[in-house]
Amino acid sequence: MSETRMQMGKYELLEELGRGGFATVYKARDPSLDRAIALKVLHAGYAGRSDVVPRFLDEARRAASLRHDGIVRIYDVGEVKGQPYIAMEYLPGGALSARLTGEPLPFDAALTILEQIADALDYAHKRDLVHRDVKPANILFDDEGRAVLVDFGLVKSLVESGYTVESTSLGTPDYMAPEQAQAGAPVDARTDVYALGVVAYELLTGRVPFEADTPLAVLRAHLDVTPPDPRQVNDQLDGNVAAILLKALAKAPTERYASASGLARALREAWQAAQHVSRTKATLADLYAQTQEAMKAGRWGTVVNLCVEMRNLDPDYRDVGTLLTLAASRLAEEEQVRQQERELGERYDAAIEALDTGRYAEAVEALEQIAGQAANFRDVQARLAEARDERQRAQRYDEAVDHGKAERWAEACRVLLNVLRGRPDYRGGEAVLRLLDAVDGLLAQREAVWLARSPGVLEGRPPPGQDRIIWGRDGKEMVRVAGGTFLYGDDKSSLSVDEFWIDKTPVTNAEYARFVTATHRTPPVHWKGEVPPHEIADHPVTYVDWNDAVAYAEWAGKRLPAEQEWEKAARGTDGRRYPWGDDRPTKELCNFNQNVGGTTPVGKYSPQGDSPYGCVDMAGNVWEWTVSDYDKKHKMLRGGSWGDLHGYGEGYVRAASHSFHTPVIRLGALGFRCVSAAPGQ
Repeated sequence: MSETRMQMGKYELLEELGRGGFATVYKARDPSLDRAIALKVLHAGYAGRSDVVPRFLDEARRAASLRHDGIVRIYDVGEVKGQPYIAMEYLPGGALSARLTGEPLPFDAALTILEQIADALDYAHKRDLVHRDVKPANILFDDEGRAVLVDFGLVKSLVESGYTVESTSLGTPDYMAPEQAQAGAPVDARTDVYALGVVAYELLTGRVPFEADTPLAVLRAHLDVTPPDPRQVNDQLDGNVAAILLKALAKAPTERYASASGLARALREAWQAAQHVSRTKATLADLYAQTQEAMKAGRWGTVVNLCVEMRNLDPDYRDVGTLLTLAASRLAEEEQVRQQERELGERYDAAIEALDTGRYAEAVEALEQIAGQAANFRDVQARLAEARDERQRAQRYDEAVDHGKAERWAEACRVLLNVLRGRPDYRGGEAVLRLLDAVDGLLAQREAVWLARSPGVLEGRPPPGQDRIIWGRDGKEMVRVAGGTFLYGDDKSSLSVDEFWIDKTPVTNAEYARFVTATHRTPPVHWKGEVPPHEIADHPVTYVDWNDAVAYAEWAGKRLPAEQEWEKAARGTDGRRYPWGDDRPTKELCNFNQNVGGTTPVGKYSPQGDSPYGCVDMAGNVWEWTVSDYDKKHKMLRGGSWGDLHGYGEGYVRAASHSFHTPVIRLGALGFRCVSAAPGQ
């Protein structure tokens, strides 16, 4: 076109969009409505035929009666100087043929296009209109990407005017149904179904079913040659999809789908079924992988559930039946073990009740039977040793009382001193004190008399050179830490502290219980009232906040350690990394990295895990409160604990390590120990 705009009647021609065998299409402007349109103008060779133009315009008018989103809207038909035209909707998205690259389209994208065109064809077929030229070039896209069919009925008007396929190339051989190539053969909706089947074949394989050097050779193939299996071109296609495409391309119209939507619906159902099969296979593979992991972890209940789920999806999948039988057998074995543990637990609880209520002989007998049946059941060995000790202590105490009644005071004192060395506050304290008063003059026993008169308190300042004493209202053993410089922190800077005394062990639940009884302070949340569970009496007390620790220290006549004091007691003066030295921690040296799952009795790792001053549990077991402030809202903690996250516990139990919390927090990994500058004063 020249720069001067051409006119076609009232329409201004803007640009040529395409040229075919019998018409040229222009983008034009309708000045009356100021909108872009597509103007199809019949070539001059056809325009001179008096038998063509009326049919052409009549078919265009019939197509204009169609109102469907998938069929191009026709605005106007007419002729200018004997040259007929059709003014129709302008579709800016271009033709489907421009999107074909010789490769298959994604199935869901192809199916969407086919469904939209099939719906348009069904609409036209119900109104006795057959398209006759369904092909990618006649499928355009609107501005929203919807597929729209163009050129309804125009082929019919030309064919019925005597223009044969051979002489005019009307229609497109690649997409023609066999009946279109046969003179006089009836053409109906199934003709369009065939053409839509060819389009579907091309969209899903990237090729049309028949390719040849000439149009006539292609037509003969449509008439006589069986279409190749689509899977020979695209091996990713499902077998059901391939069968549907071949049915749509059946030579006999009666063997095809009765409607275009029937073809599209069959493809949709086959695709969904294939997707379901694919998802099921993926699900089964995932479930099987989960089953293998559960088996490795010994989670047999999970294995059973996973196997049942797989069997419901596919009863014959791999070795699911064998795995299910194995898992059920292992579950039965585990249930038998659990039943035995429940029975042992009931007997164990009865034995502990006997121990707690002073029926020591009964407790020893029951615990010995349990230990003989399951030597490692719970803490039966420790409780058996405790029961035996309690039984012996009770027998010795009764022996001492009998000696006292017989006024054999020396024998009574000797027996009682042996009892009191392990338990200074054992049983009837007043009776014990009265018996010891009777032998007050025995100088060799004076220290024990002092201890019994005021349990746990040594009168006066310790003699020079003594490094260990029992002091304080809590009766705890304390060790002396000499004053002077030591290497502090990870950078081992030199720091000096004055002499002080520090508790050898963290405060235990049993020791904290005496404080709770004396002060009526709220006990830790995991106790039963004011009494800690028997099995953790000698474990570090936990669930105490910083204020609880300060109150206990004041009651005992002591204080909490400064952060620098705590670290010197933990590592000595040589800058060692851990209390025992620089060797990495192990489960034999301290309680860390959740290797036990809770606190352990104080001193379990002594002496191998002790600090240079003999302090125990200064690495692991529980974090310990200090008086050092982290900031205005936090208090510093030292020592690491049993409960630190796996992989970090080794770093947390360094002597220089620290953490912090608000002073009101109570956790199952926080405890404390006390210090004193000058015991006895």
